[in-house]
Amino acid sequence: MISGELALFRRYVACLRGETTDLTSLDGDGFVERAFVERFPEPEVHHGYLLAKLHLNYLSGDYAAAASYADDLRTIVHIAAGHMQQPEFVFLDAMVQAARYHALLATEQATALAALAEALVRFENWAANSTATFEHKLLLLRAETARLHGATLEALAHYRDAIRSAAQNGFAQHEALANERAASLFIASGLDTAAHAYLRQAHAAFLRWGAIGHSKRLDQQFPQLFIAETRSWHADRTTTLDSLRTTRRGGQSLDLASVMKAAEAISGEIVLEKLLQRLMQLVLEKRRGRSAVPFCSSAMASCASLLTLRAIRSTSCLAPPPSMRLLWPPASCSMLRAPASRWCLAMRR
Repeated sequence: MISGELALFRRYVACLRGETTDLTSLDGDGFVERAFVERFPEPEVHHGYLLAKLHLNYLSGDYAAAASYADDLRTIVHIAAGHMQQPEFVFLDAMVQAARYHALLATEQATALAALAEALVRFENWAANSTATFEHKLLLLRAETARLHGATLEALAHYRDAIRSAAQNGFAQHEALANERAASLFIASGLDTAAHAYLRQAHAAFLRWGAIGHSKRLDQQFPQLFIAETRSWHADRTTTLDSLRTTRRGGQSLDLASVMKAAEAISGEIVLEKLLQRLMQLVLEKRRGRSAVPFCSSAMASCASLLTLRAIRSTSCLAPPPSMRLLWPPASCSMLRAPASRWCLAMRR
């Protein structure tokens, strides 16, 4: 029996990681489900097999198949009494009922609501005894119940609380589930942008849990959301790089080397007087070389001018630093050639 449980656990993990034939099957790498079920007929192993299949089908969105495994589990549910598998089955069964609620007949919907209500009562008792273990599941069930009753804001609040509780207590799998369920609610409301934030968190939580197969499932299931973000990121990055390489102003391109020299001067000098002198020297160097771009000189002159203004305001002095008098004022900066009255006005502002 132990060898059967270990083999089952390995295949369950492999399925979550996307290493089986699909995300609902344990087949692959020489493992055959049908042969496994026949080889290990013990009720304990079979219970574990059905619970694993219930979980895998629910995560993958095959709610009809999940409900079928839940029905099979009810016939042997007594085996897990007093064990952790019992609350796991109660939780998954209720979540499946909620997920397929709108596909049920009216009489079946009433049964689903009753099952949800019963699960809520049981988890309230369990959470009262072990908050860290059961609170996030209780909050998820409350969210699903509120959602079915049309209380959207209440459902979102419970989803957020479930995400917080699961993250705080180390249940990455339920953190991912709560994020994905919240995202589905936003998608149903046509709010794809809000859904994207929750899907990203679900994606990250699945990866932390090790369920690589389900992080890939989200990529495939919602390509319009993830691809749009990826394209936007690449577009922004390309635009930034292009703007650094060359910026067109009146048919002329910005000299990147000059900008880098100015940036180096700004970062290398901490004494204002020396910094201004160095910047103005760069301006004059560019003007003496006729291959220089006028815009670059103007940009550096403006930078020097702004720094000079800051120095003037801090010292309350209208005169330039002694070493800058031969360069004062820059010919390209009309602001610095303004009368003293305009300087005083600028200072007052």
